[in-house]
Amino acid sequence: MSSSIRLNYEELRDAYWSNLTTVLRGFSVGRDLDFLDAWVPEDDALESIVGILEAAFNRGTDSIILELGAETLIKIDIEALRHESQAYGIVEFERRGESMDLRVAFAKELSQPNPSPEPALAQPIPHKAPPSTGQDPQKHPVAQRRVAHDGGLLPRDYALVLQKLITNFSHEGRPPLEEDLELISNSEQGVDLIALVDRRNHHIKKAGFAGQLPTEQRRLAELLCRTIEGKPIQDASDHALIDMEYALFGRERRRGAGGIVMPENVSSAFELPARLIRGLMRGYRARTGYQEIRNYHDAAASPQWRRLAEGDRIAQIQQAIDEHPAGGKVKVVRLEGLQRFIVEFDDSVPAATSCLLNLEKWVKDKVEPTLQLYLQPQPDQNKLRRLNDRSVQADGRKELG
Repeated sequence: MSSSIRLNYEELRDAYWSNLTTVLRGFSVGRDLDFLDAWVPEDDALESIVGILEAAFNRGTDSIILELGAETLIKIDIEALRHESQAYGIVEFERRGESMDLRVAFAKELSQPNPSPEPALAQPIPHKAPPSTGQDPQKHPVAQRRVAHDGGLLPRDYALVLQKLITNFSHEGRPPLEEDLELISNSEQGVDLIALVDRRNHHIKKAGFAGQLPTEQRRLAELLCRTIEGKPIQDASDHALIDMEYALFGRERRRGAGGIVMPENVSSAFELPARLIRGLMRGYRARTGYQEIRNYHDAAASPQWRRLAEGDRIAQIQQAIDEHPAGGKVKVVRLEGLQRFIVEFDDSVPAATSCLLNLEKWVKDKVEPTLQLYLQPQPDQNKLRRLNDRSVQADGRKELG
């Protein structure tokens, strides 16, 4: 058995679906690939690739080179793939024309992450152990990604980002009173969230917190205050927790589980901030009689982006797209306003939804977080339908005449 293997992802996927309908016994995706007998291609190409890496790792392979064609590259986020692959060892990418090689030198042993030193607010909820793979489950990379950290502690990845993000506590304490601003506060479990709100537009001008908190919860309270300042109190109540979770997780990483992610599903550490901000909203309604429940707030473009000329904005967006592995045949057509940019694809590139989403995330990270990608509308290629539309339009004009 070779300790290093080279595979083509598209060939493996196509072989699976072909053999699924033609092979009755001894089903396999290829010769000497018995370690992939349990592998099934997913609709999500990234998940399928990670499944191959996991199977090769479990087999005891030293390294793998997985060739990814252009068809696959437009469907995946390369940075997300890099992050997932790094759980198994040293990762390298090598471009080969329209395709790309993913090289992974598997680690022999993967140490268990150090537990967070923060005190828990409650006892951890027990979780099912991952299926046995014949290895120490604590040294298995997938097990490390899937084990949940609950009971008031953030997952380790979140806690590390929070620690780097919050290095001071500028919002600890009560903000000084200001004329024409409404003072609103909410107390939960001995912790106070205080806000000064402008009643004219219902925006939170200043926020602060007070109370005895464990270090991790203290950081979350600081992040909450930073998140809600400058926003309408309705939007803060609706989205502050989602914005906090997003700030700690980011676009570049891929979650270990599918489905809709809500802060409360990530960890019970988000429960106290959620009660604080939602109680603040209730207090503001009771104090001022504010009854609006519709939320039309949309983040404005950054001042730096506003200062650029339109030609410079388009140039920056195009440069970011050109740097994306699947962006070589994508052209920015125009910019509508400050945030909406229109693109068109070369005829050889399918305008897949996943490709558009990946490009948009990439441009948001590289250029301006409020940008939105839209695809240039394509004319109808059906001649009969076009002729019929013209006939209907002509008949309509006659009737009007």
